[in-house]
Amino acid sequence: MSLLLLGLGAAACGGERDLGSLSSLSVTPSVSPSATVAQDKYVAMFPNCQELARKVPNLPPLRYNKDVSAGGYRGVSCEFATPPTGSSVSVELTSWQSVPNDPRLPPEVISGQRAARDRFTNDTDLVNDGAAQDLRLGEQVKWQRPSNNDSCYLTILDGNAVLRFRYSILGGTRLDPKSEQCRGPLRELAKSLYDAVQPH
Repeated sequence: MSLLLLGLGAAACGGERDLGSLSSLSVTPSVSPSATVAQDKYVAMFPNCQELARKVPNLPPLRYNKDVSAGGYRGVSCEFATPPTGSSVSVELTSWQSVPNDPRLPPEVISGQRAARDRFTNDTDLVNDGAAQDLRLGEQVKWQRPSNNDSCYLTILDGNAVLRFRYSILGGTRLDPKSEQCRGPLRELAKSLYDAVQPH
């Protein structure tokens, strides 16, 4: 108590100069975690596989489709293929929704963009084959391959989503993941697939 009185007395004795310096002080309000969460790019569900087939007519016929929506996680998986020995294109679309109004959650859960970036950077399911520098899609795009080296992938980080496209040949044909035989067709499809899933 005596220290508080001494401090107030010193301010009073200091005259206008000290009062002016005190009045210029400002208190920064605490910032809630929600203030640091960027707006999600992907809010609604992705187009389903049938919609993708309509929007990208040069895809092989649709063979498999699956939609998943659970909490803040949303995903679409499709396989377009021409059996028994034709081309196969797989599409995996995944987004994470931000939950800025729940103070109980840590930042890595609150931010959909952070969750997507973590998946893009730290996913160990595939082997990284370097950035796809000739493609301007999303924030980052890279080539990947499976451990058995029979196909190639393009994986795109795009806001709060990771978009993954795969090209292979059915019937036991093994493609060099770094060859143009694999990357060429996938590169041609990637822009159309990317455009087809963009929110409007």
